Amino acid sequence: MGSILIGILLLLIYLFNQNPLSTNGFSENNERSKLILSLVNKGSFNIKIEEVQVNDKISSNTQLVISYSGQLASSGGIYTDPLAKFSEIQNSTIHPELSAHEAKEAYSSETNTKPISYGLSVINNEKVNFIKIKYKYLGISHVKEINLDRWFE
Repeated sequence: MGSILIGILLLLIYLFNQNPLSTNGFSENNERSKLILSLVNKGSFNIKIEEVQVNDKISSNTQLVISYSGQLASSGGIYTDPLAKFSEIQNSTIHPELSAHEAKEAYSSETNTKPISYGLSVINNEKVNFIKIKYKYLGISHVKEINLDRWFE
């Protein structure tokens, strides 16, 4: 009985310490008031974004970018890509990162129905310095904080 409780406790600790949302780049305008931040789900299950704060304020001008082509969702040219979808953040899911084999299949597919990369589009009235993303993974709430002023440190 004790070993079962310890196993359950360890599983819960493991689940609460998971933070699979990652970023690996962004593109911006000169004032950094408009940007797209790359989002990658390093976990094994879907991520659901609940809220985005920009410079410590809840932002209503954010969208999830889903790329169905080889173009990265964080690239500046994604706005004109016909195989990119922009949707409200609460209405979309970020699927786990594709394996190399899955990505190769998705690139060569003629149907373009499998999401290849994700991004977060942010349009703000002032320079974007800090982004906080609240999301759920396996039903557990997590927060990803991104300080754009210290990105390269």
